[in-house]
Amino acid sequence: MNFGSVLVLSTVLNETVFSEFVVLYSYSTLINIILTTVFSAPILVFGIKKWDSEKYNYLSVNIICFTIFNIVFSIISFFFLRIQVTQIFLLNFLLMNFGLTLVEIFKRFIFSNKVISTGFAPVSSLLMNIVFFSGIYVYKDALSLNLILVVYWVAYLLASLFFVIIIYYKTDIKKELSVLSIFNKDFYTSVFFTHFKYAKWILAGAVSFWVYTQGIYIFWQSFWRI
Repeated sequence: MNFGSVLVLSTVLNETVFSEFVVLYSYSTLINIILTTVFSAPILVFGIKKWDSEKYNYLSVNIICFTIFNIVFSIISFFFLRIQVTQIFLLNFLLMNFGLTLVEIFKRFIFSNKVISTGFAPVSSLLMNIVFFSGIYVYKDALSLNLILVVYWVAYLLASLFFVIIIYYKTDIKKELSVLSIFNKDFYTSVFFTHFKYAKWILAGAVSFWVYTQGIYIFWQSFWRI
């Protein structure tokens, strides 16, 4: 949906709004690179290799860790973003970033652990696309950056909710999920550092590529305006 959504928005937004959207989307891309690399991609390896016996606790702890880091990175990015883009709400920006990575976490979890049919992944993508493009079409004559963000996060979170419902009703999560594990500090530490050690060089390369292709211009523009 990412490329398609930007392409569609380029046809319905005026030049000023679209240029601001591109800046906003660049920040969101950076956050998504960091969060996906650390919290989503490693699931394909460790979801089945290390934590298969407690996969639902692993999923829950990973989502909680990701949520905390999403809040932190979104707030830090918003400090620079608001210098370049006006009239956007932090909550909308945060929820868009949250939904974007959360969908990827669920997809990689079901591909790794096979707890439900992988056929549900394209269904969630279809739902996400229908909601997003329908929202853009309905509000095309009144689109603002905040409204675009709302359409994004509603689409992402509905797709995530779809996964939650399917996992809840089609797996043994109610029996296997342990509250003690979810509140176990050592479990959080183990999940985070295992993921980080696995992903650190991939993360360094991905962030460096973003800085080289987008970040230099984005941050230069930000500091210039300060």
